Amino acid sequence: MDSIYYSASTGGFYDSAIHGVAMPADAVEITAAERDALLDAQAQGSTIQADTDGRPVAIAPPAPTLADVAASLSVSVQTWLDGVAKANGYDSLASCISYRGSSVAQWDADAIAGMAWRDAVWQAAFQWQQDAQASPPTPLPTAADVIAGLPQPAAYGWTTHAPGAEA
Repeated sequence: MDSIYYSASTGGFYDSAIHGVAMPADAVEITAAERDALLDAQAQGSTIQADTDGRPVAIAPPAPTLADVAASLSVSVQTWLDGVAKANGYDSLASCISYRGSSVAQWDADAIAGMAWRDAVWQAAFQWQQDAQASPPTPLPTAADVIAGLPQPAAYGWTTHAPGAEA
């Protein structure tokens, strides 16, 4: 019967049917079920490491820190802002805002609304970061949780409409 092995020195799995005796000296025998459970855990973000006996164990990733949430928040907020602008036919919110003063009334209105909304969103996001640093929330929210509490576009007259159409 074929056996499954794990090597701490290589961090790899070996199958005696494939590798025969050509395995690292530190390879330890494990069951196929153990290997499958480890690979499933790895697919969910864990890492596979050897314990003190050289046997493989799944190590869960560390919980996100406030700095992780803050970094994710900045990227997520900008993606959200740009996504709303794209829904209205602009390349990005910056592109939309560049239409300020346009002779097309809707584009000018979009630029004014987009600029007011952007400013309110970033002020609120930066305030959330300052508040969270002063008193870290428990548990830490996801970026999506924080965005849900930020000013929403409709409150600034920024609504989804066909590109160039009156809102």
